[in-house]
Amino acid sequence: MPYTSEKFEENLRQAFFDSTYGLAMQDRKTNREYRSVKKEWSDLFDRIREKVEDDELWLHFEELQNHWKGMDDDCIYLQGIMDGVHLLKYIHVI
Repeated sequence: MPYTSEKFEENLRQAFFDSTYGLAMQDRKTNREYRSVKKEWSDLFDRIREKVEDDELWLHFEELQNHWKGMDDDCIYLQGIMDGVHLLKYIHVI
């Protein structure tokens, strides 16, 4: 199978994803603001969960939440890749 630009793009995207994901996960462990907001969100979520007992409604809510968060992450990573390519062009590396 010949090596195509689509395959290169796919490999580059995965490499950037792995790199940025690792940095984000590392930052989450040490970032106080992130941990504070996450705890506040989690506590609020638990309080709401206690009041709504419809399991199907919760499953649908979580499915939609995961879907839109994934879409946001894709946009953020792609923007980072585009910014990186523009920078490399600007400094005449590519």
